[in-house]
Amino acid sequence: MVLASLALGRWWMLRPESFPILPDTLWQRVMERFNPRCCEAVADVEALVVLATALAVVLAVTGIGWLIWRRLRLARA
Repeated sequence: MVLASLALGRWWMLRPESFPILPDTLWQRVMERFNPRCCEAVADVEALVVLATALAVVLAVTGIGWLIWRRLRLARA
């Protein structure tokens, strides 16, 4: 999970055009919450959001894959 999340997050950071753009309202709320004071802090918040989103995507895909695998396994039995 961790390696897949890091790989997806890195891919997202290197090629942001490959992924959907997160809504501006989300970014505004995150920036209000963390209140970054300089460009380095903004980059840190961006990395945190990307990694958290990547983890959520990996968890969702893994959960869906597990459910499909389980259903197929029960269908054969």
